[in-house]
Amino acid sequence: MKRILFSAAVFLLIIVLVHGCGLFTLDEETSEVLYKVSSTAPEIYIRMINKYGQFEDRLKEKPPWTYKFKADPGDQLYLSAWHLQDSGEITVEIHVDGKLYRHARATGKNAKATVSGNI
Repeated sequence: MKRILFSAAVFLLIIVLVHGCGLFTLDEETSEVLYKVSSTAPEIYIRMINKYGQFEDRLKEKPPWTYKFKADPGDQLYLSAWHLQDSGEITVEIHVDGKLYRHARATGKNAKATVSGNI
């Protein structure tokens, strides 16, 4: 009986330590992230931190543009977009779990808008 209790205690301790070190996360801790870009320009250029936590460039995308992924607490979010027109407007948004988290808008020649934050 003592072995069973000891084994159960060790098992629970391992679970707590592994979870505390961030080696795995529970589904309810992840958030759904949505990047959105809209513009009056026919082509936009995008730089973002993607679902792998790496910077990624998207060139000559057509607006409106979206990108959806799951993120864990502490993950960094970054979205920047611009156009190369003589005039126009560009808007960038980050939504987390369906709610607007960050947004920015720019107008004019070669307008650029950037937002960032952490979950």
